[in-house]
Amino acid sequence: MSLKYSNTTADFLEWNEAMNLIRNLFRDGNYKMSLLISLGCFWGLRISDILALHWNQILNVDEFTIQEKKTGKNRTIRINQQLKKHIADCCKHINPIGESSSILVSQMGRVRAAKRFLSICTLIRLTAL
Repeated sequence: MSLKYSNTTADFLEWNEAMNLIRNLFRDGNYKMSLLISLGCFWGLRISDILALHWNQILNVDEFTIQEKKTGKNRTIRINQQLKKHIADCCKHINPIGESSSILVSQMGRVRAAKRFLSICTLIRLTAL
């Protein structure tokens, strides 16, 4: 977390790097983080909106509507075939309690999820050097 009134910067992740990260996380058995990053990349949702999703909203559907927490706006999201397959594969490996359960059952908080994502990105950048 940054200090009050301090300047912060954000770095970006190239699309190919993001797709490789998603594939590598899945291959290494880190299915929840692979799903979290893929949903963020494909849909551009805030972490609070991703963490509020349930399996029955995104599994075996072509589109769904959510109300974004920060803005309060309704947003309809279409799911492309590539992401649909990834969601189904992740669901099969995660083996959720039920279709109405949240995607990240472990109650991963926003801060914890963001820290894990940053540590994974740092590792990727270090191995690329």
